[in-house]
Amino acid sequence: MMNFFTPRTLLVVASLVLSVALGLTLGRGGGADAARDGSKAGVTIGLSLDTLKEARWQADRDMFVKSAGDLGATVQVLAANGDDTVQVSDVEKLITAGVDVLVLGIGYRGDVHEDFFSSAFGLRDALVARGARVFGHDPYFDDEHIRRRGFEPYDLAAPVPVRAAILQAAHGAYRDLDFRAIPGLEIVLDGRNALDRGRVEAAGLRYIGVGR
Repeated sequence: MMNFFTPRTLLVVASLVLSVALGLTLGRGGGADAARDGSKAGVTIGLSLDTLKEARWQADRDMFVKSAGDLGATVQVLAANGDDTVQVSDVEKLITAGVDVLVLGIGYRGDVHEDFFSSAFGLRDALVARGARVFGHDPYFDDEHIRRRGFEPYDLAAPVPVRAAILQAAHGAYRDLDFRAIPGLEIVLDGRNALDRGRVEAAGLRYIGVGR
């Protein structure tokens, strides 16, 4: 099967998945909701500043971090050094940081017990670089192997919430996967054009097909 995940498309795929997740979050006001629910879990606040070269901004940062800490929150501070493009990128990273993504199949192609030269690793790196938490699943490899490859093993029999799933290897086991059983899932990116789009959308999920 043709490999759609070239080095260039890996970056596009990672950005696309996280951008769609960002759009869905902002569209329903998820960021604010998450902040309000922070009493049950540690809250992390993202602070994007134009620069930290001036003493006044350093003082503002320190005051903000201390005030947040007094309320039990931690602050991640990013400074753009006067570059508007960098600051926009920083804000996007802060919003999408911690987005959970499931990569289905780490093999280099479907139904093969081999991951040498697999696109899964470049995809993993591109997602992690954009602040995502990346899970991996593959019926041909055990959890320890998947963990050694830099993924958090994912158990489809005891699924944990993820926002997006990417089909990287078109294993037959995934063709009839019930995506409704994966909690929190909103986006399915079909990197091999092997899934039934209608079935995915009937589950109430956003379907994205590479090359379609």
